[in-house]
Amino acid sequence: MASSKLFLLLAISTITVTSSPTQSAKKPSTSAANFILKSCNATGYPNLCVSSLSPSAAAINSNPFLLSGSAASIALSRLRATRSRISALANTTSTGRESAALRDCADTLGDAVDQTSKSAKYLGKMAAGKGAGSGSIAWRVSGVQTWMSAALTNEGTCGDGFDGVPMDSVVKKVVAMVAVVKMYSSNALALVNILVS
Repeated sequence: MASSKLFLLLAISTITVTSSPTQSAKKPSTSAANFILKSCNATGYPNLCVSSLSPSAAAINSNPFLLSGSAASIALSRLRATRSRISALANTTSTGRESAALRDCADTLGDAVDQTSKSAKYLGKMAAGKGAGSGSIAWRVSGVQTWMSAALTNEGTCGDGFDGVPMDSVVKKVVAMVAVVKMYSSNALALVNILVS
């Protein structure tokens, strides 16, 4: 158990933070930094939330739609990179059972990529105040909540697919990568939920 926790921590530490498209060179205000800190305290992984969103603090300012949209964009970036790495591993792994699990994982992560992409785009439209439809905020955000929840489910399905597969170095690496992606997606969903809380 200790070794798996250490492996997960190493996996997190070796992943560089990708800034969201809203990142700005401006220095963030104290209120923007405090807004991110306070919002991230409502997530499952607040330290990861703060470290990933702080580079975009100036652009986010205190806009909750930009905040959740940035979190979804960051989760999307992680998902795409992880899916790409797992697909490559599936093509180079000789063990039939392991290779099948890797391919299944890549497929389910592909679904999660689509769902998270929809979320990020929709939140971007809501932040810009255009093309996001009519109705109450709760009604409009409900679609994003559904997509992000489905993305998390697909990420969990990917990880569950390795149950019963021998835990060699490749499988351990993949399980750790997926666990990190789930943290980002979980944080993004928590920030979306704040929009209607």
